[in-house]
This record gives sequence, C-alpha cells and structure tokens, in this order.
Amino acid sequence: MLGCVCGCFLLLPRLLHAGGPWFVDEKGSGVPYTWAGGTIIWYADAGGLGAFSGAEIIDQVKKAFDVWMNAGLHLPGMVKVNTVQVSAVLGGILKEKLTPENLMKHLNKTLIIYDEDGSILTGEGVNPQDVAAVTFLGAKMDPTTLHHLAGVTVLNGLFLQDVDPANPGGSKYARFLATLVHEFGHLFNLDHSALNWENINEIVSDIGAFGKALPTMYPVIVEGGGQETLHVDDVVAISTLYPRADFTSKFCAFAGVLVGSDSLGFQGAHVVARPVKDPMTFAISAVSGNALPQGAADGSYIVRGILPGEKYTLSYGKINPAFVMESSLQPYGDEEGETPRSGFENAPITAGNGKATTVLCNAPGETVMMDTIQLEIPSGGTFQAKNPLVSASTPMAPPATATGGSPGGDPETKAGAKKTFGCTFVLP
Repeated sequence: MLGCVCGCFLLLPRLLHAGGPWFVDEKGSGVPYTWAGGTIIWYADAGGLGAFSGAEIIDQVKKAFDVWMNAGLHLPGMVKVNTVQVSAVLGGILKEKLTPENLMKHLNKTLIIYDEDGSILTGEGVNPQDVAAVTFLGAKMDPTTLHHLAGVTVLNGLFLQDVDPANPGGSKYARFLATLVHEFGHLFNLDHSALNWENINEIVSDIGAFGKALPTMYPVIVEGGGQETLHVDDVVAISTLYPRADFTSKFCAFAGVLVGSDSLGFQGAHVVARPVKDPMTFAISAVSGNALPQGAADGSYIVRGILPGEKYTLSYGKINPAFVMESSLQPYGDEEGETPRSGFENAPITAGNGKATTVLCNAPGETVMMDTIQLEIPSGGTFQAKNPLVSASTPMAPPATATGGSPGGDPETKAGAKKTFGCTFVLP
C-alpha cells in the first residue's frame, strides 16, 4: 500500500494565503508545507505507457512540470514577470517496472508511476475506469521543517488505450495533459480552486468565449477549457507558496477578515477579487482561514497578484457544496459527510467603512485592507483534523448542452450527478 489515507480526488506568516495550500502546519503557525528549495526530485517508472514510449511519457511529464516552473503574471503592457521559484528534476529511471508487489521498496522516492493495467490503482481502492491520474501526498512529511519528503503520481494506462500517438492534439490526449498539470499542482502542495463555479453552466455552454475562465486546479477538467495552461488564479496560488521577490514587490494584495454572527473568525468562505475590465478571466480567489487547521476560527484572507492601478470588486460566498471528499478545498470537505458551510450567499466586501464597492491599489507592493465583514450566521463548530489525502483527476468532456442541470451546482438542484474517486462531476 502507498501509505496514504485514501480520501480521493493540495513561506510565509499568517495572512499570506491565496488560492490555497493543500497541507498546512497542524500546530497552527499559518505556514503551509512546501518542498525544500521548491524542488521536487522525481523518478520515472521503467518502460512506457500505452502506445507511448518511456521517453515520450517522460517528455510529457517534463512539459507539465515546466508549466508550473515558468509561471508568471503580466503587468500592464503585457510585460511578463516570473513570479514563482519551483523546479522539478528527473532523478533517474527505475530499473524495474513498478507493480503492486515491488512498489513498497521504492516509496522513499517521489515516483511517477505508469500503471499500464490499472492494477496499482485497484490495489489502492481506486477504480481505474474513473481516473486518468492520481496523486498521493501527505504520507511522508517533516513536521519540523514543514517539508514534503516524497509523493506519488500514478498515470493510468487504461485512459490512454485509445489515444493515437500520431495525433497528440486530440481532445482526449489534451485532457490527459491538462490532468498532468493539475496533478503536479497538487504534488507541489496546491489545493483545488473553486473559482467561477457559479458560472460553470455558462462556461461549458460557450467554451469558446469562456475557455480561459477555469483554473487548472478546478476539480473538473473540461474539454476545451484550456486547463493545460495556467489561469491567473493558479499562478497566484503557486507564487504564494514559492514566491520570487517580484511577486510581492511588483503586485498588490487585498486583505481582510470575515467574522460570523458570533464575532468569531469565519473559516472556509470563498473570497474572489474580480477586475472590472475582465471579471472572469483574470479573477483571483482565496478561502478565509485556509492557512490554518480546521476549527481555528480564523476568518482572515488575502488575495495576491493584484495589478496596480486596476479597479477590482471583492465578494465572499460559499464554496460549491458539491466539492467534497476528493474534490474538497482546505479547510474542510475531505471527511465523510463533511460539506462546505452554506446558509449564506454571495455578498460584496467593501472598503473605507462601506464607502467603496470597487477598490484599487496605487503602488506596487501595497496591501489594501478591506472592511471587516460580519456574516449573518455563526462561524461554526470544530472540524475534524485533515488527513493525508489522495488527489485524482478524471478529465471529462462538457455536456453537449448546458440545459437540464447545473454542473457544479447544489446537490439538491443538480441532475445526473456522477461521483468518481477523483472528482464530483455534475452533468445534465
């Protein structure tokens, strides 16, 4: 066994969270786990996968890691600024093909496993018909240094059975590549993103117009969604965990606190900053209190990566109640029966004692403090401690039409829910 609890498909002092880390210090320091030096040293399985040679698969793995390594934001004038300091280094190729029988002796390394027939996934309780790739993280961590020491991503050969290597631009292969990028985001310790979940019906109905609106770390990989490249939300999340100096010196931030009706910090609300000029493509999200363990009653948030001089609106709301278990977001949602808080709807976050509904920062590096907002419901009780998790992705095509259901909507209003080991998909 891989030594992780199979929950299924993740720096800096307090207040420096955005997008979200997957694993945080359980002692409540507000510091997330990272890889030492921002570097993952990974080892490739022996042989190939499906119709692809070992060299071809290694090349695709490197390209997926490169997406994160080259992440950056654009200043006005389309000047790209590299904002993240991460790397992924191939440590070597194993001399034997990994199988359920020999896997245990290699688990001291970070592995990219080629599960040709799905037997490794099956041994871990994962239905290989449901996933394209699975990331196991959290079994090997150093609580003193807050460093991950090893992780595993399993690539499912069954998903690639009918993929034509001569047509790498085919939609199924493109979704597989998007899945690789998603899973390596988890391997770097990124959580999911719920950005634009309220608009998912509109997005899948007109993917041509809104194909850049879904983050790579959204719990669903959508055909044509462009998730093989990073959304601004993804870039901000990885840059917050592994920042270059330019990330904090050339961009701004909005920060504030949400409290419940009991005046305790409201942990687990979804906070979104939307630029007035393009409110979907360049939106950035955060989750209040997601740098602290569950039950911390911390309602602080900070949204980084803000362009100086640009007007934004901020709002808070609930996280999609369908995002539970393997599709969950820190600080809750991964325990059986546990769901994100509900009972409140989207509402604006103001600044200047309620005087401003739009806000901007005037100078690079500035942090603009927003009004403290009190919700009409209490902050809630104590949540169970977060366990080491599994993240698995299942790339899915969008429905032919967006009628008859609400993809990613409330469980009581959705139609045709499909729950897989990797994500909760809701299709008309």
